[in-house]
Amino acid sequence: MRLFFSQKDQPILEELFLKASEYIADDYKIWFSKISQFAIDHNSYYYDKYENNISGEKPYKKYLNQILTIPINSSHFFYLFEEASENTNSFLERSNSETSQKWSDALLFNPQGEANISFARFAIQFSMLKAYYKSISLQLETI
Repeated sequence: MRLFFSQKDQPILEELFLKASEYIADDYKIWFSKISQFAIDHNSYYYDKYENNISGEKPYKKYLNQILTIPINSSHFFYLFEEASENTNSFLERSNSETSQKWSDALLFNPQGEANISFARFAIQFSMLKAYYKSISLQLETI
């Protein structure tokens, strides 16, 4: 590793990720996209449900805390995910969203149908963090 880091010309990390994404199978890209969309939908649900009715302030800190405390234990995560998907589905039905999708535990299975709960937990948590930071940056742009 010392040889790698001592080299003057090191590849930019972003370039490595772009090259790596070329080798990801399309069905996995679709799976990752669905996980990202679930995170965006859940973000919308959470902000709508817990928004301060008087000031209109969104619960950014509360949502971040929820994301950061997603349990590592599979059974606890599964329970939390079931609750989150049900609440998100109910929110989408109430909002009459044309793009409403019914979220289920199918997100926890990879494209080959194998249960991959620990990776799905990581991907969901990562996608929720991305959605959170995007909403924060959009909020800062409007100020």
